[in-house]
Amino acid sequence: MDLLLYDIKDMLAFNGLIIAVSLIISVFTVLGVIKFSAKHNLYDSVNERKIHQGQVSRLGGIGFALPFILVGLFAFFHLYSKDAINIGDLFFWSLFAGSAIIYFSGLTDDLLELNAWVKLGLQICAALVSVALLVLGGGTRNVIMLFFSFCFILGSINSYNLIDGSDLLCSSLSIYTVFAFGLMLKSTNEVYFSVCLALCAGLAGFMFFNRPDAKIFMGDGGSQFLGAVISVLCLILLSVSENGILCHIICLNLVSIPIFDCLAAIWRRLRTHVGIFTADRFHMHHKLLSMGFTKGKIALLVSLIQIVISACAVFSWFWQDKNYILSLAVQFVVLLGVVVYFAVLHFTAHKANPEVK
Repeated sequence: MDLLLYDIKDMLAFNGLIIAVSLIISVFTVLGVIKFSAKHNLYDSVNERKIHQGQVSRLGGIGFALPFILVGLFAFFHLYSKDAINIGDLFFWSLFAGSAIIYFSGLTDDLLELNAWVKLGLQICAALVSVALLVLGGGTRNVIMLFFSFCFILGSINSYNLIDGSDLLCSSLSIYTVFAFGLMLKSTNEVYFSVCLALCAGLAGFMFFNRPDAKIFMGDGGSQFLGAVISVLCLILLSVSENGILCHIICLNLVSIPIFDCLAAIWRRLRTHVGIFTADRFHMHHKLLSMGFTKGKIALLVSLIQIVISACAVFSWFWQDKNYILSLAVQFVVLLGVVVYFAVLHFTAHKANPEVK
């Protein structure tokens, strides 16, 4: 018992250190990026599709990508030194390899405006690396599931990129989702909880500067990085889960807001006979703005919805052994709620502004 209490105290202290160091790295990195961007005139462009005004850097993604990578690796090697994880855990490396590739791809795009096909090629590369490591680590070898996993990573990367159109929106969605995954994967290995804490603390530091009106944006590097990390966390959870149906619905619900917004955009563009890569002003945040919401209220509303989704996911995950049917029912209700939310949002926004499609 004394040894158990010592281990618990040791992990609490360790995770407290993870949070503190990640938060400090995030805050000072973002401050440095704001000054660097001002010195070199590295600001996001302003056009009719975007809702911000003024000169705002779009390089803020490094504020949470850096602590995730640095502190996450520190957590890994610390736990490895205590024989708590195998250095050859390819599930863990799949989380870092693909996200690192996609972050530097997105950062390059933020700085140089890459060609769309080049961006897609780098996204494909990142997805292939992550899927390959998951397979080598003992994940599914079913061809259909491999294809689904590859498409899911690509879809998640682009969905989180598209949802990042208003202050605190993408970061609010991500911080609760990542924390929920950390809690659910904690029983698999403590390292996943620690790296999720590192990312959450990094996001918290970034979010302080991303409050309306934002002093910095996460950029394509940041939003695509979050999409990559969250999609791989989904696939890791699916790989360790014994209840596939429930786990699939939990994962779908956790990423439902950006995924549904992306699917709605694709359907909207197909329906209006324009290219699916054509930008427009009819995403979720645009619709909420047309209904009179401010950027702050949009962030608050979406945060509350995502907190409920994440809390229900964690409840269902830990309650499944006691009452599987109830856990499954909760997730179906959540999924139905998200569908209803998007339907009500569309028709209400269209009523407020008939130009909304």
